[in-house]
Order: sequence, then C-alpha cells, then structure tokens
Amino acid sequence: MRNLWFIICFFASFSLFAQNYSSDNKHAVSLYEEAIQNFQYRYFEDAEESLNKALKKDDGFVEAYYLLAGVYVETQRLEKAIEILQTCVDLCGEEYIWTYYKLAFEQVEQGLFRDAQKNLKHLLSQSSALSEKELKKVQNLKAKCLVAIKFMEHPVPFDPENLGGNINTEFNDYHPTITVDDQVLIFTSLIPSPQSPIDQEDLFYSVQTDNGWSPRKSFSEPINTPANQGAQSISADGQRMIFTACNMPGGYGSCDIYITEFDGRTWSKPQNIGEAINSKYWESQPSLSADGKTLYFVSNRPGGHGKKDMWVSKQTDIGWTPPKNLGEPVNTSGNDESPFIHADGVTLYFASDGHSGVGKSDLYKSTLKDAKHWTTPQNLGYPINTHTAELRIIVNASGEKAYFSSDRYTSLGGQDIYMFDTPDQIRPNSVTYVKGVVSDVETKKRLPANIELYNLHSGAEFYKSKARYADGNFIVPFVEQDEYVLRVWHKGYLFYSENVSLQTIDSSLDISLQPLIVGSKVILKNVFFDVDSDKLKPESKTELDMIVRFMNQNPTISFEIGGHTDNTGSDARNRELSTERAQAVYNYLIQKGIDANRLAYKGYADTKPVVDNSTKENRAQNRRTELVITKK
Repeated sequence: MRNLWFIICFFASFSLFAQNYSSDNKHAVSLYEEAIQNFQYRYFEDAEESLNKALKKDDGFVEAYYLLAGVYVETQRLEKAIEILQTCVDLCGEEYIWTYYKLAFEQVEQGLFRDAQKNLKHLLSQSSALSEKELKKVQNLKAKCLVAIKFMEHPVPFDPENLGGNINTEFNDYHPTITVDDQVLIFTSLIPSPQSPIDQEDLFYSVQTDNGWSPRKSFSEPINTPANQGAQSISADGQRMIFTACNMPGGYGSCDIYITEFDGRTWSKPQNIGEAINSKYWESQPSLSADGKTLYFVSNRPGGHGKKDMWVSKQTDIGWTPPKNLGEPVNTSGNDESPFIHADGVTLYFASDGHSGVGKSDLYKSTLKDAKHWTTPQNLGYPINTHTAELRIIVNASGEKAYFSSDRYTSLGGQDIYMFDTPDQIRPNSVTYVKGVVSDVETKKRLPANIELYNLHSGAEFYKSKARYADGNFIVPFVEQDEYVLRVWHKGYLFYSENVSLQTIDSSLDISLQPLIVGSKVILKNVFFDVDSDKLKPESKTELDMIVRFMNQNPTISFEIGGHTDNTGSDARNRELSTERAQAVYNYLIQKGIDANRLAYKGYADTKPVVDNSTKENRAQNRRTELVITKK
C-alpha cells in the first residue's frame, strides 16, 4: 500500500482546483467528496464504488479519476491505476494538461519509463500552460526516466537463486548476513507471535553442510525475546553479533542497537551498546567491520544530511566513539540506509532514495579512499535495481556471491532470501581467511590469545580480535592481493609471528605459544633481506617495530638474535652473512631505543637447520632470523 498516493494525488489536485472542481455535476461532486472520506479511512471498496458512480454521472471528472487511480494503487491493482489515468488523459487530457503528469508519474512508479517519457514530452510541448513549480516537477521526472532507461539499456548479469525451504518460509524472511567463511547465514524473519496479534521479528540461523543449508533454527533466549529483534550483523569470526531491538526495558529510544558475544559455547546476554550510539531517536540497521570494532548504522538523529543518514563509530579501550556522520557523497537529503561494510574494510554497500537511480530506492557501492573520504556512489545497475524499492544487499568475503531479500520473484511466501553471482564491476576486494587454534606449547591448554593482522608494507592494522575463550579457535580474514604480518600473543607468553598471503598461508594454523622462560624462541617470519645481503628490506619494519613494542611491554626480557642460512655457499660466507644479518636486526632495535644490554646477536650459518636442505622450500625455511630469550 502506498499512502504517497493520497499525498501526491489528492492534495496536489486539491491545491490545483480547490473547490472549483473540474465537474459542475452536483451529484458527481457529492459522490467524490464521499469517496474522499472513505479513502481517508481506508474504506477503499466504498471509495471505489462512489467514484465509479461519480464518473458515470460525469466522465470528464478529473479529480475522480485521480482518486480512483489512488484506490487501485492502494489495493495493489496497479495496471488498473494506469488504465484509469490513461482514460482520464484520453477524455480530458487536453483540457486538463496536468493529467499527463499524473499518468507519467504512475508509469514511472511501475517502471514504464518509455511510456512515461512520451507523456512528459507531450507535456513539455505545452510548457507555457505550466507553472514554474509544475515545470520543475516535469523536468525532474523526465531526468529520472532518462537515467532509468540508460541503466536498463546496459543491464548487468543477474540471475537470483532462491535459497530454498531450509531458509525461506511462508512468512517474510529478510536481512541476511553471513560469516567470512560462508558457513553460517543469519537472517531476520517476521513471524506470528503466540503472545500478540501482531507479528514479531526474530533472528534465525542456518549452517552450511555438504548438502546445502541446514534447516533454519531460531536463536533462543536471551537473544530472541517477545519483543522485536532483527537487522543483525556479525563479525568475521562469528564471535560478536550486533542487532536492533525495539521497545526493550532500559532502552534510549524506540529502537536501539544491542551487542552479544559468543565464547564458543553460548551467546552472552545482549547489552545495549550505550548512549554513545543509541539516543532518543531511531537507531537501527547496524553493520560491523570484520574485526567487530567499527560500527556503521542508520539514524534519523539531528546533525545529518537528510531524513535517514549513515553514521560510524569505533570501539576503543574506553568504549565507542561518538558517532560521525559519513557525510557527502554517500549521505543525501533523502533516506540513506542499510549500510553493509564488506570484510575488506573499505567497500560500503547501501540503499538510498537520494541518489540518481532506477527506482524508489536503489542499491549503491562506495569505497573508502582514505580514513575520511568516500568515492562517489556507484549504482549497482539494472536489474539488481528496479523501479521498486531495493533496501539491502550483502556480499560474501570472496566477493563472488551477493545476498538480498525480495518478494518480486518466485517465493515461498512474502519476502524470501536470494543469492546471485556478483557482477565483476561491483565486486569488492576479494577477502579470504585462515583459521587456527592457539594453545600452550607444554600443557596444550587452549588460550584466548590476541590475534592481530597488519599490512606488511604499510604497517596499518587490518584486523584485531581474540581467539575464543572456550576453545582457542580463531579466524582471520585478509585481502587476497595483499601481504600481512600475523601476530599472536597472550600475557605471559612469547609472541608468535607468521607471514600471511594467498601464496604462503595454509588453510589452518596450529599455534603453540611458549611461556616467557629462558630458551623460548620465535622465528621472525616477516624479517627480509636482499639476496646475499645484510640489508633489511623495508617490509621488515612492521615486524621489527612489533618486537620493539614487545620489549618495551616486557622490560625484563633479554634476547639473543640468531642468524641462520641454508647449506648453499661456503661455510665462511654463510657464517659471515648470518652474523651480519643478526647484527642488522640488533642495530635496528638499538636505534629504536632498546637497551643494548638486553640484546646479543650471533650467526649460526647452516649449523642449526629446522628441516633438511633437500628442496628449495626447505632451504627457504632454514634461511631465518630467530629471537631466543636469554634472560627473563
């Protein structure tokens, strides 16, 4: 149903004609005014009957045609709405030229852009009969037609697949979100409530199996309650979920954002995320970054650019920062909503009725160029966007699959969730992941260690999380074309270092942390040298600076830096090279302020291989730099 029809059609007509109706038939006017009252009270059947009677008495009664079209729109008889407006144009369009606009407007609403274009062209041919305000409306509608037709002439690949009966039901199922490994799909459903005549929103999930998605299950309490919960988002590792709940005790507004954590066994009781984000206004549609530390959401609070705006907040050691409006060019004077921040951390998908597009609300993509600026939004194209309102899309970590909900296609009832292959031109950066588990090297006890991922070349933090408290498991996303330093650490243990890239990483890591005792050692897998040289490569800086931070945090620890080579080359050269490389690391740490008394260095040549030197890959492992604790 579209209340917009009442606003646009009735009041626009009323302002044009006031009590000077296009009909002077008193019986027709009386029936029309009776229909207005029935329309206002949503007695559409009675309104339709009165309007048909009025038009029988005067088939040139323009206002009656307008209102009857409104009845058809509200009762979802859209073809009839256009038919009745076409009749109005045929009978009295030349006398009441604005009827062409009414017809064109509804044709645009139904996606008949070329038909609308013809009517607008005719209207503009008689522009002298239009007021300045009317002319502006016509030009705006014409511009919308041109944009829509352009998109429709260049469609993007789009073949949506219904996710089936294990996900979708006879009810409305929507707002999907998925973990970075594509294994868990979470979504919202509007289902009958046993405690209320009004349907309620609850959260459901399904797990990927060899046979497809498992039968959906409802989240139990304390997540689902008799109130409404929905519009959820989950961190890449599946350990943090954030969602919207309405009319909850202790809330700040009608709908607030809540957060819950998964420890490997159970979800914690959801907590209101607090007044730094929630207000007396409407906050909803949260989207978490991969590490769960950056939150995008929608609010109608003051200080925005339009009706609904997108905002962002970051979690720090002392809580969430005051939300910042994303600003132009993504936010407009209209409704900008349903943000989805991809796992790459820089690609934002959202819905808007304020940008130039195909329908009432289109889907867009924008990329964060730096810490502050977004690119001009890119329309996702037709037929992803249609003349209807598109309200949300998510894209999986790899960028290959997109998910959305709709009632436009063959469905099991109401809105269903669909998947399609993401067209190349709207894909984000491809993100993959590595899974692992952290434990004590001696006791094998699982550790909730800190997991950090830094860009090897820039040193910028890409991901930060913790292994699960219950079982030490973790998952780390990373952009495929980049290279990273993975750092795993836990209080009382020596850190672990790994080089992460699509070429070097295994699908799973079994990480054993060593306690801070004399003899514990770590291989520095992100310290690099030029070939046959002791010159540190620039990308070594990220790892070396981490060592500086570790030593500053543990001021009683002393290290020996050991240089190691493979068995190629002469013994003398290997001894010399391994010593020079160890000294290069030593010199860097000293220059960064580490006391020389806490460091020593030594070259071991090829005397301590970690594997045999029989292959190229093995020799690469033997060429390494190590830290060994010499004093605790």
